[in-house]
Amino acid sequence: MPISSKQNFTNPIEFLSHAVFLVKTYHNDILLTTGTAFCYCKDNEYFLISNYHIFAGRNPDSSSNGIRQPIHKEGAIPNKIKITIGAFLDDKNKPVFASLPAETTMDLIDAAGNDLFIKYPENIHGFADIAILPISNILFKQNVFIPSNTRLPGGGPPIYNVLSIDSPMPPFCINHDIITKIKSEIVVHPTDNIYILGFPFGDMFGSRPIWKKGSLARSIIDGDGYLLVDTATRSGMSGSPAFYIDSDHIHTLINTVTNEQYISEKAYRIEFLGIYSGRIISGGEAKDGNGTMLIKECDADIAAQLGKVWRKDTIDWMINYKVKNSRVDPLNT
Repeated sequence: MPISSKQNFTNPIEFLSHAVFLVKTYHNDILLTTGTAFCYCKDNEYFLISNYHIFAGRNPDSSSNGIRQPIHKEGAIPNKIKITIGAFLDDKNKPVFASLPAETTMDLIDAAGNDLFIKYPENIHGFADIAILPISNILFKQNVFIPSNTRLPGGGPPIYNVLSIDSPMPPFCINHDIITKIKSEIVVHPTDNIYILGFPFGDMFGSRPIWKKGSLARSIIDGDGYLLVDTATRSGMSGSPAFYIDSDHIHTLINTVTNEQYISEKAYRIEFLGIYSGRIISGGEAKDGNGTMLIKECDADIAAQLGKVWRKDTIDWMINYKVKNSRVDPLNT
């Protein structure tokens, strides 16, 4: 099997690997946790999407007097995040790469203590572990990019020198045309492969996310707005996008300038399924509705192979609910 060091960003897998980011949550200057986030575009607006328990720092599964409790052992709640972005889209929606990745700080709450991210409404059936941070107003700032003469190997896009930490251009989005034009029309069934893209060990392996493979564990017609997946994920994968990927076919890419064959590629079909929110069992014990213990703490690692993926439709609905006042509940349909 040939292995090439050339970066070909018409390859959708390489593209998606630049659309997913390590996110670090902070309370002031104190690092609280790490997770995964990704960029998403809807109606020409840009959003950074992760889990509610990452952005809010609160337990999405329980509440006391209508208030979801902090996860941090000392009750600390994140008020900002930091992500590192190394690839952007220019005004023609084409990839641009920074010679130095830009670390960007984004606020999660305003001066009055209000959340700046969109969360699932509390007064509607169920609760989805999803948080959506609008970032168009953060990204489009008057900062300076100077194009260099350096290009990536294989005729890739130009490399830009970043002169400030914020970018006037949005990062790669997982629903860019490069991805949506090869959308899979295949209905996903149990045992089909699912790929989850995130940071299981923070930045241990660098700034690029890790692809984890699993399978759909339950029919897509079951569940309260989420899919069950069988995969051995770990802490840090929360907030990861999940995909169905079919890559059984092979085709050849042609350099349109020289008309020469320069690489053989798989012909992908990709479907964005939703956002992974972690293992069903993360420690302690699991009980049924009557309080009977089902899984002991010593068995939690085995039980942790099942995780939730919140459906992609819920993301669109949450944006519409906030912006367009939609009232069709995806968790109860």
